[in-house]
Amino acid sequence: MKNRVQSHRILLLATSLACLVCLAHGYGRAVPQPVAAPPSETVTVFRSWIGVLEARQSPSASWESPFGAPRPGELSDAQLATALELRHLARSGKMADLEAAIDRAVRENTEPATQIQFWLAYGLQAVGRREAGLPRLVGLLRDPGALSGLDGGQLVWVMTSLADAQYLYGDRTEALDLYGLMAESTVAHLHLWGNYQLAGADFLARDFTAADRRYRLVCGQEPSESWREHACEMAAIARRLAYPGTEGTENGMAANVAR
Repeated sequence: MKNRVQSHRILLLATSLACLVCLAHGYGRAVPQPVAAPPSETVTVFRSWIGVLEARQSPSASWESPFGAPRPGELSDAQLATALELRHLARSGKMADLEAAIDRAVRENTEPATQIQFWLAYGLQAVGRREAGLPRLVGLLRDPGALSGLDGGQLVWVMTSLADAQYLYGDRTEALDLYGLMAESTVAHLHLWGNYQLAGADFLARDFTAADRRYRLVCGQEPSESWREHACEMAAIARRLAYPGTEGTENGMAANVAR
């Protein structure tokens, strides 16, 4: 009998301690759920640009760089000369001359017109100064005149370059949000580039099933041969990692790689 009473007291004590732990951790009452942060200004404006592009361009519209030259009348004579010089040097591949022209244009244009801002950003990327170009890409996105002052191809270039530069040098989480918006777009280049970059992020996160799916999408649609071949190769690798023992031939994979 004495042993039973002692065991009962031990059980009550253990139960009491357990209840104290429950109270300390908030068990038994509603736990507040985290509130999603509102999208940043960059994400909000980026989404609006996609809407404009989708209304302006057919889903199959393509673009190639370098882009068209600024038209007379859009800029002052001095601004036009600066924009044309930057464009010409970027096309010619004369990187030393382009760097000198960039530095000169920065000194002479403290508040550059949209076209000059674009060619400065483009030139900085061409000479390998992507990080220095990031603020100019953000400035273009927030420039009220950019949607009317840049053509569709230039807008697409700004969006893809901004997301890439953010991923490399800025806010990586925001960059993934931008890639997500592009991946959902009906504009072909945005759609493919967003999926291509997200596939890489999925692969690094070891989500090989998601990476395989996105790489296969790009493999089957990307018009650029070099990017298409890389996407097909990565899709095959991701599939083998997602499904060990397979040869990457399921669901038409072999046909996509052969294209």
